[in-house]
Amino acid sequence: MAGKIDDKVNVEEFRIQLETETQRNKELERLNTQLKAQKQMLYKIIQELYEKEKDNLLKSEELIAQKEEIELQNQKLLEYAFYNAHNVRGPLARILGLVYLLKREADKIGFIDNDQYLDKLSESANELDLAVREMSHFLNE
Repeated sequence: MAGKIDDKVNVEEFRIQLETETQRNKELERLNTQLKAQKQMLYKIIQELYEKEKDNLLKSEELIAQKEEIELQNQKLLEYAFYNAHNVRGPLARILGLVYLLKREADKIGFIDNDQYLDKLSESANELDLAVREMSHFLNE
């Protein structure tokens, strides 16, 4: 009879172990399923990050190209400002000086007939001078 009891105990222990292992297997399967789902989510997140990084890289390249274009335009504006200040302003200043001298000499000798032309020439040169100065000031800000 002791052998039958031992057998019953062994069978009962085996059944308990089997149930425990079955529960562990079910838990492991559940955890495995969760891990697979998390793996898929991580893969999607990585894909999204990769796409965003690729988009950011393209945008960065576009911004660099735009920056280079703006720098080139700025360089051209600086060259124009220099040209304007030296190559336009210089001759204009000489014209203004010559008109002043002509008017002064005309006043001295009483040469009044062409004085209206000198006034118009002086007025136009002053307008052009103002426009050149304003452009230079605008470009140098």
